[in-house]
Amino acid sequence: MIMKRKYLLYSLLALWLFVGCFYIPVDAAAKPSAPVVTASNDLATGKIKLTWKKVSGASKYKIFRSTTQNGTYTLMNTVTGTTYTNKTAVAGKMYYYKVKAVASDGTTSAYSAVKSRTQP
Repeated sequence: MIMKRKYLLYSLLALWLFVGCFYIPVDAAAKPSAPVVTASNDLATGKIKLTWKKVSGASKYKIFRSTTQNGTYTLMNTVTGTTYTNKTAVAGKMYYYKVKAVASDGTTSAYSAVKSRTQP
């Protein structure tokens, strides 16, 4: 009886080790890459405009703004496209922006590099 239990335990252990060798974990919620953002002023209106290329796996983008580079960033808007125009910026004031890509499952990228721009 003891031999049968040992044999069964060793068989299960061998099977577990064998199957474990072929197990490759898959990261089901892979993060999208951080967007590469460019800040400019819209030629027609002078408003601050952010642009970036579509990030693979992203379904929308969150735009954050601060009045100081290392300050608190506030979520300004969430967009599905690859541009954002800040229509609430005050003339003569410097603003700092960061953008995050968001996948359809809600997984977010790291922040983009900070971009600054003054509203003329």
